[in-house]
Amino acid sequence: MSLRAWTWHYLDVHVRGLAITMVPTKLIPKDQAWFHTPEWQRKEREADQAIERGEVSGPFSAAAAVLDHLRKRRRLGKRQSRS
Repeated sequence: MSLRAWTWHYLDVHVRGLAITMVPTKLIPKDQAWFHTPEWQRKEREADQAIERGEVSGPFSAAAAVLDHLRKRRRLGKRQSRS
């Protein structure tokens, strides 16, 4: 049986009793692959740029403060759209 691994591959090594199992693996676990998709990375860059421009709110000390802030923003948005 061939392992088909090269020097740049990573292996998960499991020792159970006298058995050693080596499984080729990626650095990014399957359950975290969504984060590394091009779409998600584009959104991360957009968020970083918004933070740099100061287009963020908070931090908030409580959930009620977040809701108050969102209600005020919604009211401001409605006033601006009427103008």
